[in-house]
Amino acid sequence: MPESSNKYRLGFFTFAMITASIMISLRSLPSQAVTGMNILFYFAITTAGFLLPMTLVLKMFGCAFPVEGGLYAWVKESFGERWGFTAIFIQWMHLIIVSVLLLSFISGAIAYLFSPELSENKLYILAVSLIFFWSATLISMRGLKVSAKISTFCVISGVFIPALVIISMAVLHLATGHLPQTDLSFTYDNIVPDLSSLAALSMIAAFVNPFFGIEASAAHLGDLKNAAKNYLPTLVIGGLFCVLINILCSLSIATVIPAGNISFVNGLLQALEMLFNEMNAGWILLVVILLIMFGTIGEINSWILAPARGLTLTARRGTLPPFMQYINDNEIPAHTLIVQAVIVTVFCLIFALIPGVNSAYWVMLSLLTHIYLAAYLILMASAIMSRKRLFEANNYHTRAKKVLFGIAVILGIITILFMETVTFFNPENISSGYELIYAASMFSGMIVIISVPLLIYSVRKPEWKVEDTDITGNDSVN
Repeated sequence: MPESSNKYRLGFFTFAMITASIMISLRSLPSQAVTGMNILFYFAITTAGFLLPMTLVLKMFGCAFPVEGGLYAWVKESFGERWGFTAIFIQWMHLIIVSVLLLSFISGAIAYLFSPELSENKLYILAVSLIFFWSATLISMRGLKVSAKISTFCVISGVFIPALVIISMAVLHLATGHLPQTDLSFTYDNIVPDLSSLAALSMIAAFVNPFFGIEASAAHLGDLKNAAKNYLPTLVIGGLFCVLINILCSLSIATVIPAGNISFVNGLLQALEMLFNEMNAGWILLVVILLIMFGTIGEINSWILAPARGLTLTARRGTLPPFMQYINDNEIPAHTLIVQAVIVTVFCLIFALIPGVNSAYWVMLSLLTHIYLAAYLILMASAIMSRKRLFEANNYHTRAKKVLFGIAVILGIITILFMETVTFFNPENISSGYELIYAASMFSGMIVIISVPLLIYSVRKPEWKVEDTDITGNDSVN
């Protein structure tokens, strides 16, 4: 597609905020807080084993191929259209399931503010979820400029400000003479969990979830000013804020609330209520919950466009029917967004109306986590396959830089495989005796979901293709 001369370009700050809004969420704070000072160990492992290697790989791809499409474009360069489509399809499916979770959280937050009993009303949850998602979809169709402004406002007001309030409350709690409810001493025994326990090892996988989506903003890389130079700093900013906010806010909750009273099942809202009640500042709770809702809306808003743009690019290469190829006057894949909203609507109906759906929901979310790790594994393999082109584009001509690249990729692959393994065989909330059934179900589900894009690709029709040129301007494997 020819590039418009008046095409909106993302600045460094705006792109960094989009990346941050996708990565940073306060919803998982209670489940992290129950681990106390172990959180330092878990984030150290996941940062070193996943975040840093992934950041390096993304930076190298961003310099070599600073184009629209992100994950799809990069995997396609290494393994061809089939696997590029598979990778973006996995990311898209992850968005759909995560959207249901985020929408449920927004619905619960509104009910918590005005009428807590509504949080048990499935029709209410369904109505609020659909209103928010379809509204966000329609807003996204107005263009990247509008969407980016909303994401920037929401991540500042709905993530950074509430995080600062939560941390300040914990500091005030200690400054006024209260004893911390968790041991904050920096000792080996206090920070490092029992590594002989599979349960402790499996917790590592839970701490990598905050980093999921670090690559999603690359779908807009073609719109970033001076992408080859600016992409890495935006990744660093997003990753740094993600680690700091999760650690400091989780420890803040653990400092004020006893571990036995922290319920990650009931979620963030109850934890915040306990936090502010402990400080006799319950009136602040309403403001903070309202701001956190803005943060969640920003997260949904940023996610909506990211995989949809990559999916539309592969559609225009003939993978999907012409209906999915339409791009409106604002350069937004409008039809893909509509299909996406319809599928989210179906999932919202399923999870809101079917009795006893919670267990199925968490199993599905766990399955999508496994699948997303598979997408990252594909990306790491793509980096190995395209290493010569990555070295050339990033001036990696010395042996030391090439060795660094090799260590990072291998470490990332090992970490991903480790997380896949421990979460397969030691899942949370699974009754004793059902572990093998769970593992078999997860493995079968992964095969099915990965098979869907491969099956779609195999039945594509030649007349669907509307673009003959490679989006990166290079020949690639078909």
